[in-house]
Amino acid sequence: MGHQLPSLLADSDITLRIEQKQHSVNKLVTSIPNSQWIPAYHTLIERNISRTIQSDLKPFIRPIIRFEPSEMMVNDFKIGSTIGSGQFGKVFKALDKSDPKRKHIVALKRINKLKPKYSMNQLMRQIAYWKQFNIETDDLDVDLITRTMNVDRCRWEIYLMKRMTYDNKGNSHIVKFIQCLDSLNSKDIWIVTEWCNLGELQWKRPNTESTLNQWQQILNDKNISVMEFAIKALDDLSKGLQFLNEAGCIHRDIKPSNILVDGNQKKLKISDFGCGLLIPESLPFKYDPSNEIKLKQLDIINKCFEKELNKIIGTPAFVPPELCKFTSDGSTEDECSKHKSLVKDGFKLDVWSLGVTLHCIIFNKLPFSGENEFDTYHLINSQTLTLDKKDDTWLSKLVVTKMLEKNPDIRVSIKDIRNLIHKNKLKKSPSMNKIGGNAKKSLKKFWKKISSSKSTEKLSLKETKPIDDPNLTAISSNTSFSSGLDVSDEPINITDFIDSLTTNLPVSSDEGGDVSNRALTSQENGTKTRRSSSSSSSSSSQSTPSLGVPTPIKNMIKIKASPEKSNNDNRQDATETDLLTDKNLPNHPTIKMKPSKNIINFKNYIQDDKDVESSDTIDQIKDYLNYKGDFT
Repeated sequence: MGHQLPSLLADSDITLRIEQKQHSVNKLVTSIPNSQWIPAYHTLIERNISRTIQSDLKPFIRPIIRFEPSEMMVNDFKIGSTIGSGQFGKVFKALDKSDPKRKHIVALKRINKLKPKYSMNQLMRQIAYWKQFNIETDDLDVDLITRTMNVDRCRWEIYLMKRMTYDNKGNSHIVKFIQCLDSLNSKDIWIVTEWCNLGELQWKRPNTESTLNQWQQILNDKNISVMEFAIKALDDLSKGLQFLNEAGCIHRDIKPSNILVDGNQKKLKISDFGCGLLIPESLPFKYDPSNEIKLKQLDIINKCFEKELNKIIGTPAFVPPELCKFTSDGSTEDECSKHKSLVKDGFKLDVWSLGVTLHCIIFNKLPFSGENEFDTYHLINSQTLTLDKKDDTWLSKLVVTKMLEKNPDIRVSIKDIRNLIHKNKLKKSPSMNKIGGNAKKSLKKFWKKISSSKSTEKLSLKETKPIDDPNLTAISSNTSFSSGLDVSDEPINITDFIDSLTTNLPVSSDEGGDVSNRALTSQENGTKTRRSSSSSSSSSSQSTPSLGVPTPIKNMIKIKASPEKSNNDNRQDATETDLLTDKNLPNHPTIKMKPSKNIINFKNYIQDDKDVESSDTIDQIKDYLNYKGDFT
């Protein structure tokens, strides 16, 4: 007797048998044969909302109408190099040729319906579940049972990806799901997602202080520090987890290999929802109209959820302590059997795993690593982490003392982490910290330093070596710096002075935005060539408020050149050759700055962290002109 094989496009023969037996059975309550027996979380979902999930996924499932292994084609996707593999399948780089006018790179994940294989104990449990419906199982072979279990698991993962991509407009720090491919006779399910060109997050390096090329690309800076990238990772991943929290999704497998890095968007993104859960409030159950029955249903759902939440899921080194507690004789503390949950807040599981990931980035090692799985679990519960004085930064403290707090009731939440990020003003570029930590306050600090100057001697231009630059006008030694401003002089934007310190640093976006060169492009409109002293009309094109400065001091400053955009008019779409290479396909034009020389070293003016009362008056300019500082 032939069976209808399980697929995402149609119900399997087993599912049809169950539905026939369950047709007249009330959901959630009477479907449980023993009131003391708690069904599995996924069993409850399969019995009650499998139809809802299938209907939700229908617009995103495409039948496989073309599969040519010799030409490496599946439907309209040209399969390229392998970029990853795991126990469930492989991930390929692929070219989407569905639109000849707009070919682009995607990631193509192939999941074999016969993998992974299950133990005999797991198979027997599944058969016992099906027998509750009084259906015939003697004619079911191992491969059919395995296929059915794997398709159900894969359907759940795709459902979570779809919801996290399209519900509430999604989030740019979650890898975007595009579509999936399947057919009744196919041995594989293909999942299409967005392409992140820098691959999985890397963290292992020769020594703790060194940085990786992947990190440098994401921040557009070869001179970044480890802490700068760690702050970037925390900012991006906490945004992603905050979105998951709001959507009621617990990831349960946060680790570097499940974090993808997009060099075009300059973002880190969370991927792989195979271990994910939805809290009961986020599941689309249809409850009984009777309030008494509804309460009983809710009680069963919550118990199912707690039972699943307390299972050890994920990679051992990233498992939180509340999931891997053991008794003195080495057996697991099975509190779930008594309905006493060890895990009260499932979202704290992801906070711990994110803390382990950040620990890897900062300290170049796993915080807890034993010789085997159980030794690792023992260390997670018993070993205490400490910080050296040299590592006594706010981020190190956050990771070690708050995110890796063993007590989940005390452990920091994602909401608290986001508040800490705002408090430390991390929405601005972390790279700005490397200029004495004060460039973040830019113009405000600049004025404070000016107002605190105590020098009373005038700047002697006789003692200053002339600046050898034909673009600058020579200044005579008897030049008088009057407090009155010459209206014919072109005003200089003070903001441009500070920009010269931060031009080449990446600027972090607002909440949910890109890290981009927005600051550079904004200067393009307002920064014209002002190397000759004859033009004064260009000041009208400036969009920012200007402060008039007498001509002599203006002429000592070489205004930085306008940004040069690389010519992207002839940029090509993705080609098949790109599939076999690591060629990045930039989404944005590259902006380069011409080098600036002979600029006054304003760092001398913004190194003081003391708050000094100041007002924007011409007296401050006088103090500035009297300052005996070095010029570079």
